[in-house]
Amino acid sequence: MGTDSQGGVRTYVPSTGEPKWTCAAAEAAVLLGADAEAVYVVTKSGQLCGVGRADAKVR
Repeated sequence: MGTDSQGGVRTYVPSTGEPKWTCAAAEAAVLLGADAEAVYVVTKSGQLCGVGRADAKVR
């Protein structure tokens, strides 16, 4: 998983490296980590944000 230059969050299948899902609306600046339910980032405006792993929606 990682962030792109536009602030999107991208995840990949570990065994193949194939893209799994992307959330362009995350406005991510820093990727913090993940758990079973969400990927956590700090946004470009300095807020903590979670992106749901099941639906790729900003929480």
